[in-house]
Amino acid sequence: MRLSRITDFSYLLEKLRRIRLDLQRIQAHYGGTLDDLIVLLTEPLAEEAYENL
Repeated sequence: MRLSRITDFSYLLEKLRRIRLDLQRIQAHYGGTLDDLIVLLTEPLAEEAYENL
């Protein structure tokens, strides 16, 4: 069980590392700050959620 947790943790760290690299690539392409990027990625979801209220 313990080894599984370590393996899961390593897997999650690798996924987070890849996400960070992807975000850096997107940020470099669009310019702007990380906050701008977060808004760019989440705004459509927020609008859809608001419309479904």
